[in-house]
Amino acid sequence: NGHMGRGDSHELSHHWRRTRSIVGVKGYQYVNWGGMFTCYPELFFQPSTIDEIKEIVDHARRNGKCVKVVGEGRSPSTINMTPDYMMSMKNYSRILHVDTERRQVKAESGVTLEQLHTCLHDYGLAITNMGAIPYLSIGGILGAAVHGTGAKFGIIPTQVIAIELLTASGEVIECSRERHTDIFLAACCHIGALGVILNATIQCEPAFNVHLRTSSMSMDQLLLNLDEHVDSCDHFRFNYYPHTDSVITVYTNRTELAPYGCPPGWIWVHLLHHRILELLYYIGSFLPKFISVINNFYYRLGASEPLELIGRSDRVLHYDCPCKQHVTEWAIPRANAGAALRDLRAYLESGKFYAHFPVEVRFCKRDDIMLSPCYERDACYINILQFKTLGKMAPHSKYWAVFESIARRYGGRPHWAKAHTVTAKEFRKMYPRFDDFLRIRKQLDPEELFLNEYLRRVLITDN
Repeated sequence: NGHMGRGDSHELSHHWRRTRSIVGVKGYQYVNWGGMFTCYPELFFQPSTIDEIKEIVDHARRNGKCVKVVGEGRSPSTINMTPDYMMSMKNYSRILHVDTERRQVKAESGVTLEQLHTCLHDYGLAITNMGAIPYLSIGGILGAAVHGTGAKFGIIPTQVIAIELLTASGEVIECSRERHTDIFLAACCHIGALGVILNATIQCEPAFNVHLRTSSMSMDQLLLNLDEHVDSCDHFRFNYYPHTDSVITVYTNRTELAPYGCPPGWIWVHLLHHRILELLYYIGSFLPKFISVINNFYYRLGASEPLELIGRSDRVLHYDCPCKQHVTEWAIPRANAGAALRDLRAYLESGKFYAHFPVEVRFCKRDDIMLSPCYERDACYINILQFKTLGKMAPHSKYWAVFESIARRYGGRPHWAKAHTVTAKEFRKMYPRFDDFLRIRKQLDPEELFLNEYLRRVLITDN
């Protein structure tokens, strides 16, 4: 992703590259990042040009094959699994155009947030909000409505102002809020069902620093005035430590102050919160009650050393997740967040299940994207997890089932890319524009070229 000199507008790549016929790899084993899900596609492709992508889609259509697109493989579910054709976008990852006057960037769908941050920083720009990890691709972010946190900020796709989409017929559709509006509002959370995202234009802003500080308190203290905490800063989140009744809160605000302090280093992140934690939770898989001791130790460790730092937005808002994990996450209406969290805590305190930390809680502003979990309502995202320790997956099915029942009870919607058991019948009730999305999907892909087993469950099948 080459950079050019500064100026009002920079074309980083003028024309699509035309290459010879692309060849798929046979016998490829695809495993997602967490190592929980795997498949063996008949052919695996890594295109680098639009012509190669068109060729793959045409080949799949002529041979009656499903084709699924993958980015960085971070989705902890079967959303992109297929026994037919799989297309990785890792080589389709150029930043095409930076407009410093309008503060916009246009990039191919395989570009990751990490690559985007590096490029934008050179032009004095930054994206407005971001999720936990920087390794997600633009196509994947649009595919699953990836989010960060902040009551005044929407999910990351709300920063996208234009999309180019390749349909099953080979047509390229340019859409935005002004052009093909419904297709645009569907493509901003496309879940892999509409076609191949070729590129996206993102509205940026001048680069900025943020000031982060942490604090600790009991869950009851936090929930007593939850809205005040959420609204007290630009980006609020907290981690609940099961079996401790305690939370560590994170308050982050934009600032014009110079960088100060350092993020947690290798010993804290990779030794204490990865290697040692993984070993302790492995022991806990044989002695479940020991998990509460582990959680208490790590809570006290975090609470004893409050963190405060100022730094570049992407370096502070992103945070590392080194441990392989199985996760599920639901977006609860913000007004119901306290009740849902109390019910979850009551279950965990009952001693019926010993859960790993953290339960991560974040907040987002409402939007109008058809399948966004924040569609027409402010949301509280609650993410639960169980780590994979020394190759062993911790039990989770009972925990997942109870959490899902709580989330459903309070009007929750699941994160599209994470594990859940919701079917089309339930999604139709959750999303007022669900049938509009289905109509657009059928219009763009009448032969169901992009539908796999997961998408048939969530879009078509009622059981």
